Amino acid sequence: MANFLKNSNLFRAGTLALVAGFGTSGCFWNDEPSPSPGGFSGTGQSAYYGGQDSFIVVDWNYGKILAEQNADKKRPVAGLAQVATAMVVLDWIGANSISKGSLIAIPNTAPQFGQANPLGLQPGDRISVRDAVSSMILARDPVAAEALALHFGWQMSRQAGGRNGMLVFVEQMNALAERLDMNRTKFENAHGLSVMGRPGYSTARDMAKLANYAIKNPRFNFHAAQSSR
Repeated sequence: MANFLKNSNLFRAGTLALVAGFGTSGCFWNDEPSPSPGGFSGTGQSAYYGGQDSFIVVDWNYGKILAEQNADKKRPVAGLAQVATAMVVLDWIGANSISKGSLIAIPNTAPQFGQANPLGLQPGDRISVRDAVSSMILARDPVAAEALALHFGWQMSRQAGGRNGMLVFVEQMNALAERLDMNRTKFENAHGLSVMGRPGYSTARDMAKLANYAIKNPRFNFHAAQSSR
């Protein structure tokens, strides 16, 4: 997958400040230098900070809130749901000693995402867990998210009485949100889009909690620190 995925700076392992939020044009999460007076240096997302957009900026080292706007307003979670998907997958494979080189199949639902398919994956294609997670983190890939959730949801369902694997996986996403005190978040699917259902919702404050959890995880950082794959 070399050169197919390039980190858009939405998920970059960073240094001083964590920025999470939802703008009128979409959602974002970044790790950037601390904001300078009168603006937010280095984010490249200045248009998102006006109007009724939601954001929060948290000091990376001390957890101090540097700035916020509408940080508790519920918004469609969109592609940021894939951060939770990645963490559920990474926590599961870590606990069960599953190789990230193992292969998963792309499901028949892939065409429903249209052009939101950065790798051009088609039903029946096979991709490693490592590459699927990288595609989510670097390119917000709903097809990879769906494939990972179906694959590992099926494994989880065997420990949950054989219930629907996708439902079991989403339950694990919401269980993670509950553990992190993300009290104004509900995930409805693994990709966060409104394809064939509701997209789910969250807040900038809740997403900052998830971001903090993810970036502290070395397995997540392995993927987030890459500029391309």
